This record gives sequence, structure tokens and C-alpha cells, in this order.
Amino acid sequence: MLSVARVANVWRLAPIAFVAMLGACFATRSDVRIVQSDVAAMRTELLRNDVEQKDALTAAVKLLRTASDSIAFISNRTVSIQGDVRGEMRAIKEQLLQLQTLLGQSAATIAKLRSALEERSAAPVTTPSGMMVPPVGAGTVESNSAQPAEMGPNVMYSRGLDLIRGGSLSTGRVVLLDLIKSYPNFENLAEARYWVAVSFERENNVSSADAAYAAVVQTHPDSPFAASALYKRAELFAKQGNSTRARELYTLVLSKYPRSPEAGFAADRLKQR
Repeated sequence: MLSVARVANVWRLAPIAFVAMLGACFATRSDVRIVQSDVAAMRTELLRNDVEQKDALTAAVKLLRTASDSIAFISNRTVSIQGDVRGEMRAIKEQLLQLQTLLGQSAATIAKLRSALEERSAAPVTTPSGMMVPPVGAGTVESNSAQPAEMGPNVMYSRGLDLIRGGSLSTGRVVLLDLIKSYPNFENLAEARYWVAVSFERENNVSSADAAYAAVVQTHPDSPFAASALYKRAELFAKQGNSTRARELYTLVLSKYPRSPEAGFAADRLKQR
């Protein structure tokens, strides 16, 4: 049996224990509130971060769009500049080709001056093979005309070119072929062969023109007319619809004569096909 004194002590300690229990209960609720407050603060922080990230992403998207527009503008501008440069380069190449033509005409003029020294008179002249060719612009040769004089190489050269340029294709070609046969060491033989090919081309004799242009390239590979002849061959095949052979010849112009004006034209043709 408990003594009366012990029971009295228990009852005296009970309020203290009850207060301690209440204190423990209050401490737990306070901790919960703190945790809840921390969670709410974290949620608020997360929401703020989400908003900031969305704003940053929106700004980044705007920057990317601006950069894309700038790149597109620069690309279009670059294409435009490239087109202008190509146009200018094409104009330069055409001018070089015209210059080459003028140089060829100058050579023909010199030959004409030399032919004036070779001509003995204004009477009709004959080629070494016996063909009679009247002076350019002269009328019909009459039977009682003076005995014709024999042509020299410069006379044949200038006469042949003048006849072809004037539309007398077959007559001019015969004169130039006779020149090629009779004077194999003539200095302007490459141009003479070239104009023989031109005469065939103007007559739409494609096979003969191609063979004549090929003869220029084979016989005079170091002549400026070789690049022109090779390019002309490519053009003939292109006009006939043989794009494969045309591409081969355009490529050959680039490899054999990369610094010629025709190389630039050949490169343009290859880009178009």
C-alpha cells in the first residue's frame, strides 16, 4: 500500500508533468508552422524562378528571331553581292574576249599591209593551186584582163578572212585551205584554221566545223585561238543537245586554258547545267 506521503507527492508533481506535456505539444505545432512557412516560401521562390525563367526564355527567343532575321538579311545581301560580282566578272570576261578579237583584227590589218607589198597590181590573182580570186570589191574579171599574179601568204590570208566575213564562205574557205597547204609555216596559220571552222559553222555544217575546230586545238595548242576553238566545240555539242560531251569539253577548257577568257565562260556554262 502506498503511503499517504507518496500519494501527496504524486499529486504535487502532476501539474508540473501536465505543463511539460503541454509545452511539448506547443513546440510541435510551432515546428509545423515553421515548416509550413518554409514550404510556402519555397513555393513562392519556385514560382518566381519559373516566371524569371519564362521571361528569360522569351527574351532568348526574341534574340534568336532577331539573329535569324539578321542572318537572313545578310544571306540575301551576300547573294545579291555575289550576283553583282558575277555580273561584273562576266562583263570583264566579255571585254577580254572582245580585246582578243580586236588583237586578231589587228593581226589581220598587219597582214593586209603586208599583202599590199606583195600585190603586183590590181589585176586578179591566183592561188598556188590555180584558183583565180579577184580583189575584194572588184567586179567580174573580163577575158582580156591582165595576166593574174600569184598570191602570197599574206594576200591569201587577208583575202580569205575578208571573203568569209563578207559572207562568201566557200570561196574564202578555199583560199584559206590553199594557204594552209601551200604555206605550212605561215605565222597566222592558227587563225586561218579557226576561220575555216567558222565558215563551216556558219553553213550549219556541224560535223565539219567540229573537225576543223579540233584541228586548231591539235595543231596549234599554244595559240590563243586554241581555247576559242575548244570552247566553240563545246558550244556546238550543247546546241545539238549532247550535254554530256559539252560538259566534257567545257571542263577541258578549264583544265587546259584556265587563264583564257573562254575558261570563264566555260565555268558559267557548267554552273548552268
